[in-house]
Amino acid sequence: MLLGITAAITANFVFMFATAYWMLLVARFLQGISNACVWTMSLCLIADNWPENQLGLQMGKLVGFYPLGIMTGLPIGAILYGKLGHQAPFIASMVLCGIDFFMRIIIIERCHSPPEWFPDLADKPKKPEKTLRPPQLSVTHMSMSSICADSSLEGDDDSNSDTSSETDIGAVAASMTTGAASKVTLKQLLRRPRLLVSLHMTLVVAAVMSAFESTLSMRLATEFQFDETSCGLMLIAYMLPAIVSGAVSGWLCDRYGTKIVALVALVLVTPACICIGIPNSSTTFWPFVIILAIGGTTMSACQSPVFPEIASVVAIENEKRKGKSAKDGLAMSYALFNAAYGTGMCVGPILAGFLYGSVGFFWLCFVLGMQFVICIPFAYAYTGKTSKSLLNKEPAMTASPA
Repeated sequence: MLLGITAAITANFVFMFATAYWMLLVARFLQGISNACVWTMSLCLIADNWPENQLGLQMGKLVGFYPLGIMTGLPIGAILYGKLGHQAPFIASMVLCGIDFFMRIIIIERCHSPPEWFPDLADKPKKPEKTLRPPQLSVTHMSMSSICADSSLEGDDDSNSDTSSETDIGAVAASMTTGAASKVTLKQLLRRPRLLVSLHMTLVVAAVMSAFESTLSMRLATEFQFDETSCGLMLIAYMLPAIVSGAVSGWLCDRYGTKIVALVALVLVTPACICIGIPNSSTTFWPFVIILAIGGTTMSACQSPVFPEIASVVAIENEKRKGKSAKDGLAMSYALFNAAYGTGMCVGPILAGFLYGSVGFFWLCFVLGMQFVICIPFAYAYTGKTSKSLLNKEPAMTASPA
């Protein structure tokens, strides 16, 4: 996380003094590194400190605060740019990154925390330590015959000690081999259908969001003659419901399971995406506001089940292989999430620009809506703890975070 914040500060510094195009490319590359590091480690930090039955709500809050930051940063950056110049937004961003850097330094990770901070660790009995004591011999009771007997058996004792030492080395090697085999690998994670479905949903959500970000402003300017300020206000109609939807849908995932939340969100987001392409110059822009609000709500709800699904896959894989830690492979799985999200962010604008110029905005919205339709059968078949039941009927855990 600290490396990611450092990369973000460096990127803002390069942006502030950029005089060539290649410098902008370097700054964007550093921003990508920062985003990958911070997102991956933040998700792991939440998953490490909350039980599995509360991950939906906590991850939903994280999903909601992301558009909140975007919605807050856009007008603040515009005001700083207009009043103080082009370097002011980057200076403000570096100040915020510095505060974030300090806050992350004082975080005490779970592996370095006292066991009493976590009830699940405090309740585990400690294993007694084995101490080796040297044999005590009494010289006063030792006779010459016993000394001779001991000397005659010295060779046998040496052979027995060599045999026992070899046995101990073999046991240690076997335990090390078993520990290495219990590690969760990338290949094992990619064999889990639940993880693949979650990554597919992440890719689709990221692609659709980035596609609308690159074409929605052009649509508003062409059909309704909106300027930059009006387009920014219209984006609030999408982001504001997404803030609330992230936390609510995450709580629903904890209460009723990820399958029902994912299916309902996918069914509702499909017509919302298609309807975004309907309003034009012959209608008013108010239907656009309502449709964007529905789209932001349902799209955020599509992303909320992904995070607890990934954590469940990692927990099941560790339980299956009897690993030493139930969180082994968690950072790798969330790194796959970031890779899928980044792929969607790259593919979305390219696909949107091609379809917008060739077939128009409505058919672009139709194609984007069909991407969610493709996700529905896979979500029904593989999302959730059981493939037969839509609702999570398992009893909730009573563990609490620190």
